[in-house]
This record gives sequence, C-alpha cells and structure tokens, in this order.
Amino acid sequence: MDIKIENKDTLILSGGQMCYIDSLEELCQRIKIACCVTKGSFPYDRDLGVDSTVFDKEDQRLKEKLSMIFKEATIDIPYTDLRVTDVYEKEGKLYAVLEIVNGIDIITTEVNVNEQL
Repeated sequence: MDIKIENKDTLILSGGQMCYIDSLEELCQRIKIACCVTKGSFPYDRDLGVDSTVFDKEDQRLKEKLSMIFKEATIDIPYTDLRVTDVYEKEGKLYAVLEIVNGIDIITTEVNVNEQL
C-alpha cells in the first residue's frame, strides 16, 4: 500500500485523509516515478531513476532503447515485463507509452520522456 501522488504532491481526500493505493495502481505509480526521476536526484534513494540522456526522436530503435533504460530504472520493482509500445510527440514534448505485465495483468501508462531524460 502506498500514498497516491497526483500533480507532484500527495493526494488528500475531501475529509483530509490521505488517498492510499495498492495492487496494480501502486505498481504503476512506482514504475512511473522510477522512469521520471533523474538518477541521483531523489534524496531518499540516490540509485532510483534514469541517467540523463538525449535521444533522437527520429531514431528507428527509440522504443527499444527506452525499454532498456526503463527496465534498468525499475529493476528493483517486482513485475513480469515492461516495454515501450509507442513514442509520440505532443506540444513539443516526447511521450512514451509503457505496457507493464504483472502475471496475467497488463497495465498501460505513459511518461513524459523530456522531463525525465
């Protein structure tokens, strides 16, 4: 169980209680954080995150390269598989769509590549 993070802050319910998440939603949040934090910048875990790298959005193997980088960043998170299924540009920012497999469950989420790499 974890506290839900929304808009870079913890989510507080209308009654003032923290919003908690678990299971697949928690897994998805942990993976998104690991893929969006620059390695060494998180004060509580300097090994968390990805190394700063510049990518060519026209690179034919960009999905495969991002998949490898994100797998490395999430190595300590228990899941079955992770891969980048799509990379697209919107309003000048590059986004990656992640497919996360955990046993028989499949979760899809996206991360802003420009913010984390």
